[in-house]
Amino acid sequence: MKKVMIMANGLYLGGAEKILQMLLNNLDYSKFDVTLYSMHPEELDSEIFTKKNRFKYKAVFDEYKGKNPITKKISDILLKVKGKIFNVLPPKIFRLLYLREKFDVEIAFIEGEATKIVSGSLNKNAKKLAWVHTDMIKNGWTYYLYKSTADEGNAYRQFDKIVCVSEVVKGAFIEKFGISDTVCVRYNPVDSADIKEKAMKSIEESAERKPLLVTVGRLEEPKGYPRLVECAAKLRNEGQEFTLWILGDGRQRDFLRKAIDENNLSDTVKLLGFHGNPYKFISKADAFICSSYIEGFSTAATESVILGKPVYTVDCPGMSELFGDSQCGEIVPNTDEDLYELLKHAVTDRQKMQEYTANAEKRAEFFEIDKRMAEIESLI
Repeated sequence: MKKVMIMANGLYLGGAEKILQMLLNNLDYSKFDVTLYSMHPEELDSEIFTKKNRFKYKAVFDEYKGKNPITKKISDILLKVKGKIFNVLPPKIFRLLYLREKFDVEIAFIEGEATKIVSGSLNKNAKKLAWVHTDMIKNGWTYYLYKSTADEGNAYRQFDKIVCVSEVVKGAFIEKFGISDTVCVRYNPVDSADIKEKAMKSIEESAERKPLLVTVGRLEEPKGYPRLVECAAKLRNEGQEFTLWILGDGRQRDFLRKAIDENNLSDTVKLLGFHGNPYKFISKADAFICSSYIEGFSTAATESVILGKPVYTVDCPGMSELFGDSQCGEIVPNTDEDLYELLKHAVTDRQKMQEYTANAEKRAEFFEIDKRMAEIESLI
């Protein structure tokens, strides 16, 4: 049995985190002894991590437990100090101080902190894998962790394999870092049966106006939700009736709430917050809409196709690969003007939406989790 470490920045909210959950719930634990690390301690929701008893869980930046104010103050101070140490220490020194256990396989499941930590592995015999979930040129958010692009590239050169989630993500990675011989593509595993089962759950929310559109993701700048709300306001002012559900949480929540209120959209655009089971909402919608400036291979869009929902999206990495040869929705240029036209088309052309729905139901057959997991386990 191989001893495997998987390092993540966090465990909830984003698409990469969702794929990590899927992977952990479907690994063959007769082959792998797994320890999951995250940067900060988080409770493992048993409805999301259904196999949480099969792997060990630890936090890199652990905190003291208890409600005592003094203990909490000490915890907060140490957490900040540890974070500062992480940013200034070379990865090898950080590993020596905080991560001394040895593994056969070490996986950085996302860019950024996880990749930096694993790149400093002191175990020369460990196989090292790094996952890349985004276009590193258009969304080079990890810059603050490294002295330069060359420094970040050197970190990736410590890995035996770099796993990109789409061909577009792979192309951008190669262009940015000049590394190609260790780069491969593995599409995200998606548990269709689990998604469909969870989609059957009931919800209290109802659409006041039809059609009903849904989008799922972090409420952060790359997702483009402010411009989506602007497009919704424009369309609503033109007399079109529809409902838009936005599922997720993040730093733009208050900003979006204010924009919805200022545009009198409270009966049209609903901020529903983060849900461990977004499928029960997606299944009640007529279509999924994506306003992202950047994606790797959209987990939420993939899950929508699996549920037979057409996808209306601006052009971002992975979408054309998601559609394949099936016209299970529409892809338009990634501009504010085209996003507005896309939203308008989704709201007004119900006949086309029905055609896309039928195509999405057929395309769902492409995503077989057994095949995807076999490809990933072969790397491990």
